[in-house]
Amino acid sequence: MKHTILVIIIFWLAWQTGLSQNQYETKIPNIRKVLIEKIPGTLLIEQSQNNVFKIETDKEPSEIVEDERTRGLKPVTSSYDNTGLGLSLVQSGSNVTISGPNQFDATGNYTIFLPPEVEVSVDLTNPFSGQLVEIRGLKNSLEVKTLSGDIKFSNITGPTVFHSISGNIEGSFSDLNQEAPSSIISISGLIDLAMPSNTKAEVKLMSVSGKIYSGFEIEKEKPNKNKDPRAGELAQISGIGQKTSGKINGGGTSLILQSISGNIYFRNK
Repeated sequence: MKHTILVIIIFWLAWQTGLSQNQYETKIPNIRKVLIEKIPGTLLIEQSQNNVFKIETDKEPSEIVEDERTRGLKPVTSSYDNTGLGLSLVQSGSNVTISGPNQFDATGNYTIFLPPEVEVSVDLTNPFSGQLVEIRGLKNSLEVKTLSGDIKFSNITGPTVFHSISGNIEGSFSDLNQEAPSSIISISGLIDLAMPSNTKAEVKLMSVSGKIYSGFEIEKEKPNKNKDPRAGELAQISGIGQKTSGKINGGGTSLILQSISGNIYFRNK
């Protein structure tokens, strides 16, 4: 019996140690903006419940081989792991940068919990960055750039700037911030966006070789007869690719959805 209890205690302690190794948490007051870059694997960003910075991962910590000559020194050309999770967290004034020091390791899943009032910028254009970034419930300014990774989001308000070279961009807004414009652009991926049916916006939708579908009634702008000086009084009746612009629900902030070769799905909910 004593042996069984001892085994259970050892197992519980090992499990707790594993939890502590896969989690990092800190409080940093008065932060305005968070930059997240070069994250390997997949990335999920959520709003924290207690106004703290928190990072979780399912990645097992790798063994660090220390170079005796580096004692007391820090890398100059790359970030360094100060979280114990293979990531670097560095504060500079009112900004915080979270980045992956090992750009060649693209495994593992990371979840980052951020305070609600911070602006967020995610740069995964490094070719060794992960293939997916997902954002849930953030209520402030968002900027996300990926090379080939998909962008997914839900229950956000923006304003947003989402841009991907070959990834899909899909998700939903809980509301559209009216204080600044938003744009969602994918070069070769699709765009699938859902917004509340009462959203007010000036929209511009364009796809060169893809198709555009909308659940909103778009009050289209009148054609401009003088875009090309050579055209004189001639009205423009067609252009390159599919595009439309106008107002939804009487107009509001600017919203641009643009893809070169992917379809655009603009949904009301």
